[in-house]
Amino acid sequence: MLLKWLAFFGVLFLLNVRYIISMTTMPRCNEDEDTRGQSRSALVAADVNNNVPGVPSTSTSSTSEGEGGSSTCAVLFPEFIPSTNSIWSSNLTRIAEATTDHELSFAFIAEMLLIASPLRLQLGVEKLPARDYEPVQRAIEIAYARYKHVQALDLANNTKKDEQQDPPKLQILVMGGSVTSGVRCRELIDNPHNLDPKNRLFLKDFDNNFDCAWPNRLQNFINNIIGDVVEVTNAAVRATDSSIGQTMLEGKNMNNGMPSNPDIIINAFSTNDHRSVNAFLNLEEFVRYVLRDEQCQKPLLIHFFDVIGTQSRRIFEVNLFAQKVHTLANYYGFGSVSYTSVLDDVIYGDSQEYWFKPVGWNNRKKSAEEIHPQLGMHVVSAWTVGYYLLNLVTTYCSLEPVMLSNTAIHNPSELQENQSLPPGKPKMAPPAHKLPPALTSDLTVGQLSEKWSRTNETQELECTTAQDLSSKQCAFSWIRGISKDSPKDTFAPFIVNNTGWSFVKDHGKLGLVAEGANSTTTLEFHNATHPIRSIMIMAMKSYGDRWANSSVRVQAFEFQQNNKTMGHSPLPVASMDISGVHNSETSVSYKYSIPINIEDASSNGIRLTMELVGGSTAKIMGLSVCS
Repeated sequence: MLLKWLAFFGVLFLLNVRYIISMTTMPRCNEDEDTRGQSRSALVAADVNNNVPGVPSTSTSSTSEGEGGSSTCAVLFPEFIPSTNSIWSSNLTRIAEATTDHELSFAFIAEMLLIASPLRLQLGVEKLPARDYEPVQRAIEIAYARYKHVQALDLANNTKKDEQQDPPKLQILVMGGSVTSGVRCRELIDNPHNLDPKNRLFLKDFDNNFDCAWPNRLQNFINNIIGDVVEVTNAAVRATDSSIGQTMLEGKNMNNGMPSNPDIIINAFSTNDHRSVNAFLNLEEFVRYVLRDEQCQKPLLIHFFDVIGTQSRRIFEVNLFAQKVHTLANYYGFGSVSYTSVLDDVIYGDSQEYWFKPVGWNNRKKSAEEIHPQLGMHVVSAWTVGYYLLNLVTTYCSLEPVMLSNTAIHNPSELQENQSLPPGKPKMAPPAHKLPPALTSDLTVGQLSEKWSRTNETQELECTTAQDLSSKQCAFSWIRGISKDSPKDTFAPFIVNNTGWSFVKDHGKLGLVAEGANSTTTLEFHNATHPIRSIMIMAMKSYGDRWANSSVRVQAFEFQQNNKTMGHSPLPVASMDISGVHNSETSVSYKYSIPINIEDASSNGIRLTMELVGGSTAKIMGLSVCS
């Protein structure tokens, strides 16, 4: 039964627990055996039962798994499906041991695990994916196939076969801002005894710490438990929100290092999203793009909520944004999991603790606002996502028999023969995988019904054409943080004139910065192979005297390749003024789309100018010229 238990527990965790391998405040070398033993005893005492019904014991089994056409769920749960709580609670010691590494003490991990109890983790399960369960089933099957392959290699003494024949890893893509990139994550590891809120030196540490952040910890934990089964890509880019995340997904031809077809996408932009006046619209457009119908296989979409309110200090604003997320999750059927709901009373009940929120957040001036939580947030976030995925697997597998056999209870045709039906019978619901109409503020029930009826009549799109439509073709693209090439090398072939603009990295954020009034840069794009219909500008908004009245004017001109002058003063085909200042006391990048229409881009070029027309500085974090 050992192999079956590992398969069962591993696959669940592989879809679930992407958290735990690496984190704690004190180095293990400072932890004596007595302390470690006491921590282990506390966890063992907290374990509900080492032999929970339905959880295989450590004995081996010769049963052949996956044979006879059985589903993956039937293999994982051959008798009955235990609750998520019982699975988690009976393995606390194992979870802690898999989490502890050379930098993190078992004692700290054990204490964290006792605080983030299974009952608390259940509070983080805000919304499971609804209606379309195909992405869930596919993720389970991919993970389990890879797990069996890894186990077979282990039994064969790691004899490596042709990698092209290896089952693929489960691909999880996490997208977010600076919190997700691990800013401040290592302070409790590197400098645990010198985090006095009055000491401003540590505020200068703006480095990304992807190894410390919860996405990497989840990947390491899963693979430590069950082998090389899952790959988690952390595509977090600081000072970005869901609108930028959508741009990143759209640019499949950009050199951004993201998987082209992830099995699971986790939106972790909530800390930055909730400050935007367009938060609802930005998140909805992100969701609609991820779940667009022009796909052969839609990914499993999950929203991760980690807003704790230390930046705005208004709990009402946090809850208001949470309601917006919940509304969209209910309407579109994507999943939602919340770190905030797991530990809100712990976080708000003690203003001095800083395991789970920023150090000294309430002792600083507004101008020194800090939004980046400490190490504990990343530990518990990984557990939160892990528990959520485990809950998703057990729930899906409990529903699978019903989904596979809708007529298990009775035969509808027999009922119809023997009973007369009253009028008003509803029509068939739209296909579960179809995207509903956009949830606008003025959408009425009658309009929704009409649009759904038209959706039922719409034929499925061919996958081949859908793949071509899903990504933009760009004549130029650079986004700070995800484009792998040097920005200077990327821009150099296109700059024809520049005064006052240069690439500057401050607070860990590299961007194209204007210094001084009337700073102007001009770029030209030639010989595009596709029509040009949009220019995307990713501009940073900030606060303080330096950014007062900041404004950049962006203008686009069309010219003939063999006649760049087009007269002495060509009129712009598009123009936009972009403000660089906002009321929020943090720095966030926003996306601005400038529509243009140049059909024959191979003959006609585009001249783009950016001029600082207000204030003393501005910062561009991304630019693309695309179809």
